[in-house]
Amino acid sequence: MLSAENTVWLFRSNNGGTAVESIDLLTGQRREASLSYNAADFAFKLSVLDGARLCVTAYGMTRDEFYIEIYSPSCERMSFLRYGAVPTESVVPNDGKQALLVLGKHRLLIADLETGELKTHFTFRNAFDVSVEYLEKNGLKVGREQDYIWENLRVYSAKTDALIKDYSESPLASEGIISCMTDSGKVAAYSRDGTFYLADPFAEVLEGEAAIYYSALPDTETGAVARRLFLERGVEIFWGAMHCDISPFCSYDYVPAIDGEGTLGAVRKIESFINSLPEGMISELLMNDMTRLRFYLLDELSYAGVRYSGYTVKYGSFMNITVNTGWNASVVSDTIVHEFFHALRYRPEEIELLYGTPVLSSWFSLMPEQVRGLYYAELSADQWFSIYDKAYTAEGGGEDDSVWFARAYSRLDSSEDMATLFEAMCGENGGEVLKYTHLNEKARYLAVIIRLCYPSCTDAPPLPWERNITVDPHEFDSLIFQ
Repeated sequence: MLSAENTVWLFRSNNGGTAVESIDLLTGQRREASLSYNAADFAFKLSVLDGARLCVTAYGMTRDEFYIEIYSPSCERMSFLRYGAVPTESVVPNDGKQALLVLGKHRLLIADLETGELKTHFTFRNAFDVSVEYLEKNGLKVGREQDYIWENLRVYSAKTDALIKDYSESPLASEGIISCMTDSGKVAAYSRDGTFYLADPFAEVLEGEAAIYYSALPDTETGAVARRLFLERGVEIFWGAMHCDISPFCSYDYVPAIDGEGTLGAVRKIESFINSLPEGMISELLMNDMTRLRFYLLDELSYAGVRYSGYTVKYGSFMNITVNTGWNASVVSDTIVHEFFHALRYRPEEIELLYGTPVLSSWFSLMPEQVRGLYYAELSADQWFSIYDKAYTAEGGGEDDSVWFARAYSRLDSSEDMATLFEAMCGENGGEVLKYTHLNEKARYLAVIIRLCYPSCTDAPPLPWERNITVDPHEFDSLIFQ
C-alpha cells in the first residue's frame, strides 16, 4: 500500500491476475486497473510520483521483458513502456516524463514515457560505474556508489550527452573526498580534512557560511526557490526551518514563518523582484564591509502592541530585511519592495556622506517649506499610528496640487516617504498614485538618483519602478550638483 495526497494505492497479485487500485480518501471512491502480465514472471517496484500518480515498474524474472506503467489517481493509464531487455537499474523521476535504464555495466538509455522513444544516452567509461541518480535540474549523477561514498563521480545533462561537471578529476577529488552525499538528489556535499565543502554541479564549489546555508535549505518547493535565488543572485532567505533569528539586530517581538503557501508566495515574490534588477545591483548595494543581502520571513512582527509589516537594518556584514508574511499576499508583496528600498537607500546615503553630493537631502527641495513641515519627524512609529492622517496624500484623495505623499505612512519621515513612493512605483496600481503632479516629480527624482548612484542602472533600459514615469537623467542636475 502506498499513499499520496488524498489517494491510497493498493497492489494486488493472485491467481486472479495483477491489478492496482486507487482509493480517494475524500470521497471513498475506489477504482481499479488490471495489469496485462502475469505477476509470477515479474518482480515489481512501486513508487508515487508528483500528482499522486502511481508508477509500476516490472522486471522480468523468467523472460527478457521490462515494463513501466504510470496511472492517474482515477486509475487511467497515462504512460506505458515495454522493453525487450531487463535493465540492471531503472529510475523514474517525479515528473514521470522520462525513465533512465542502465543496461549491463556499460550503457544508459533514456526512455521518453510520453512517446515511447528510446535513446542511448552514453556509455560508461568504467564498467563498474553503474550508479545513476537523477538531479532535479535535468541532470544525471553517474559513478560508482557504495555506502554513500561515490567514486568517479560525474554529472551529465539528462537531455543531451553533455558533461556538466567531472568531479573525478577535480581538486576536491585529488585532495581526497572522504564522503559524498546528495541533498535530496540536488547537490553533492563533500567533507574532507575537517572542512565542509558543498559542490553543486550547476554552480561553483561553496565554502564556509555559504555552504552551511545552502545545505540547510529544506527539500520543499520553498527551499528549491531559495536555493535557486542564492545560486543565481547570492541572496539568502531565512524562515522557521532555517534558524530564523532576528534578535541580534531587532528588538521587536516576532514569530518565524513556517513553510507553507504564504512563505512560498513570499519567497517567489522576492525571487521575482530580485531577478528584475540589473545584474550587479545587489553587489553595488553591499558597500563597505557588507557581504550578503538577507531576508527573514516572519509570521508575526510587533512592538509595543503595534503590528509591523517589515524592518530593515545593516548589522555586521549583512543587510537584513525582515518581512511579516502574516498579512495578505498583496501587503507582503508591497512590503518586500518597500523594505528593499530601505536597503537600496544605503548606497546614496554613503555617497552623500563621502562626497557631499546631496542626493538624498535635495529631496526636501522638491517641496515648499510648509509641506516639509508635514512630516511627523519627532513622533515614534507607535505614536504616529494613533494619528494616521491621510491629508495631503493620494490615499486620501483631494485636488492634484494638494497631494504630496503616497499615503499616510509617508508622512512619518523622508525615508518612509521615499519607500512608500517606491513601493507604489513598482506596484500594479502605481499609475493611480503617479497621476498626481507632485508625486510624479518625486518619483522621477527617485529614479534619477538610483540611476546616478547605481552603475548597473545608469544605462539600463527602463527599470521596474519607471513604468509610469518618463526619466530624464539630467532633470534634477541643478538640485543635486548645486
